[in-house]
Amino acid sequence: MFMKQAEESERSGRQEGVPGRKNVSGPGPGPRRRSVQIFLWILAGVFLTLLVPKRDFAGVIFLNSTPTGVLTVPSQSYAELRFRDVVRQKYDFSCGSAAVATLLTFEYLRPTTETEAFRFMYKTGDRKKIRKHGFSLLDIKRYLGSLGYKSDGYRLSLDKLMELSLPAIVLIEVNGYKHFVVIKGVSRQNVLIGDPSMGLRMETRTHFRTLWKNKIVFVIHEGPDILITRKTFNNPQDWNIVNISVPANVVKNNLPLSTQLLAVPGPNQFQLGGFAKIGIP
Repeated sequence: MFMKQAEESERSGRQEGVPGRKNVSGPGPGPRRRSVQIFLWILAGVFLTLLVPKRDFAGVIFLNSTPTGVLTVPSQSYAELRFRDVVRQKYDFSCGSAAVATLLTFEYLRPTTETEAFRFMYKTGDRKKIRKHGFSLLDIKRYLGSLGYKSDGYRLSLDKLMELSLPAIVLIEVNGYKHFVVIKGVSRQNVLIGDPSMGLRMETRTHFRTLWKNKIVFVIHEGPDILITRKTFNNPQDWNIVNISVPANVVKNNLPLSTQLLAVPGPNQFQLGGFAKIGIP
């Protein structure tokens, strides 16, 4: 009887794995079996990462698996989108060269790097003043002239820029710091700005006027394919980047730009009622 109880107890220990009793149910997982388990866990982890879209970084978004495999699409961060149609300045004093490169590349569809503009303007300009104050409108005018464009500063309202679909370089002042930006679009309430230091951004007209101290716009008024800005100014994709609906009240004008500038007075004259050409310098 005692022996029978002992045998039953031993069998119970084998099944339940009671400490101190010999378990003869079989050996534990061997090295090969453990390797397979680890591999399966890694594979499951990789599969789960493929199911979750990546949103924080630029590069490639991995979407859910498709019948043909994993679908990938290119992506951009918001920081990259802001500089999609704006040339970023490389130096503290190079906003002028980056602004003119932005104007030519994205408004007049003439690809231009900041380096190209910088080298010409630095070589032909007053280097001491450039290092201290940055480039001037005169430096920009000389560079554009070397490319066959005629440009000048004007007293021109935001409404007139919108009417003419005319991009412009303007000098703004933020906390005492003077900075060149490009006006890339204008609506009834807002101004779309290509800022070489911050990228594409939007300001209300009211706030923009507080930054735009001298009320002078620097525009190209003669040169190759200057009417191309009728297509590039107020670009809907640019407005979408700054989370503003595409302006529906943008006025389009098909008259030649030269015709509309015939009444402009001579150099160094100011005319508050309309717009006047400003001598550079």
